[in-house]
Amino acid sequence: MRKIKRLEDLVKKAERDGNAEKQMDLLLDLGNEHKADGDKEAAIQQFKECLNMARARGDKFNRCLASRAIAEVSADMDNLEEAEKYAKEYRDTARESDWPSEIQLSLHTSGYVYQVVAAIRKEGDEFVNLTRKGIDWAEQSFRYIRDNRQLIDESKEDVDRGGDSVTRQANLHSMLALLYGQISEKERATRHAQAAFNSAGKRKEYDVMFSALLNQFDWPWSNKMELAKQMGQAAVHLKAKEKALARFHCVKALLYYKGDWKEAQRVCYELIVHVKELGDDQREAQKTIVAVWRLRNCIEAAAAMEATMPLKAGKYYEKIGDYLTGLRILPLATKYYAKFSRVCAAGNPENGGDAAKYAQQEEERAKFVRAGQEVCARWLAELGKEGGEGCNVDKQDNAGWTPLHEAANVEIVRILLDAGAKVDPMARDSLSDQMTGGNNTPLMSACYYGHLETIELLLQRGASVTKRNEKGWTAVDFLKKALKSPELPASGNEERARKLIERMEQAQRKDLNNGLSTQLPKHPALSPNPQTASSTRAHR
Repeated sequence: MRKIKRLEDLVKKAERDGNAEKQMDLLLDLGNEHKADGDKEAAIQQFKECLNMARARGDKFNRCLASRAIAEVSADMDNLEEAEKYAKEYRDTARESDWPSEIQLSLHTSGYVYQVVAAIRKEGDEFVNLTRKGIDWAEQSFRYIRDNRQLIDESKEDVDRGGDSVTRQANLHSMLALLYGQISEKERATRHAQAAFNSAGKRKEYDVMFSALLNQFDWPWSNKMELAKQMGQAAVHLKAKEKALARFHCVKALLYYKGDWKEAQRVCYELIVHVKELGDDQREAQKTIVAVWRLRNCIEAAAAMEATMPLKAGKYYEKIGDYLTGLRILPLATKYYAKFSRVCAAGNPENGGDAAKYAQQEEERAKFVRAGQEVCARWLAELGKEGGEGCNVDKQDNAGWTPLHEAANVEIVRILLDAGAKVDPMARDSLSDQMTGGNNTPLMSACYYGHLETIELLLQRGASVTKRNEKGWTAVDFLKKALKSPELPASGNEERARKLIERMEQAQRKDLNNGLSTQLPKHPALSPNPQTASSTRAHR
């Protein structure tokens, strides 16, 4: 705040002195400080003041800088209309000035706008369309560099401000890798990522190398442990934020993909003192650190009682598996479900002889769980693209469950809905505890298990919030029930769940006012101790 106050005083002084050039420079600096401080509205206000002065004075340089800044901040605020408007002004001004460096950067900025907004919205056809637009602008920028390389590189001032043509191409490779990765175009994404990394590596541009690695981390086909290792090597040459990000992604790779919680705990000791450096990733990192510490306490407690109270220890291991499943840490979840089976079998004299053999089988099977899920998701996506008769996405089993009820993650839910699955089929069976009653929709099931991304997607696709099951419960009642369990608040998603409850209750009131809600008896009191993750049913 002290720096912002000093810049505000300098802006006023420049205005009193009639030094417009100095005033515009200071307004841009002030806008960037507000942006860094998280006050995007104030940042845009300063950038617009600079832009208006630049327009009035015919100053195309500051007009380019200000319009670019407004476009980027508007994209960060998910204001696509404003972002497109000022990105266009940036392109037009750069072309009017016949300025090769800014023409190329204006095309890159247009691609960046769509990349950011797509990442914020990340849903369905709109997400794909926005990503495609980002790719189109990035490809245009790439071609412009190819055709105007010498003009871009001949100005030392332009190179100092925006990098030479090779650096700009590396940045575009990294951007295109991210965009193609978002829509699962593996070959193109991988090719651009490798080109960005190789180009930056030759020139020891560690920030570009780090960005290229970071963009690959969420790809289902990437080697997470190898990426985390390379990120750590690049981060040695960078600032505290990149070092913290490298540690955080190492923790994620160890937990979510390797299942090594002890090593993850060691890295957490290094990460915890730097967590404030993570910016937008800070909350997720804090949630992950809490999960690691909860795991340590539970695992140590279970191990201590395993010899004397095996059945109680087994229940601990089952709860650990449930907790890990809720966090989507699947390799570890399978490991502790196997421990649960082994310990319970060992504690029962009738089954003791089979315990070791059974545990070994379970642990071997764990290696294929995550890989199998990813393969199934890819096959479903490919089948959806191929078209043809396909299969009946609404087919019910003996209990009335449809593929949508049984879908294991939000991506499979999206594939089924895109293939025309009915959003509100009702299954006859109860969920995992028999108190819930039958006639449950996929939305009710997702709410029961607290799977918030699936809930959001189903609501977006028109799932009913007023339908009631045979006990009179709506989806809202199921999510409130999940909120009372220890797993959902512990996952750090409590506030997000409460907002979803408010959203669904508002929709219920709206339907009631329109005379659309069904008049059924109010549901009975909800159980305070729901079993939220022990079933093999959908949305766990």
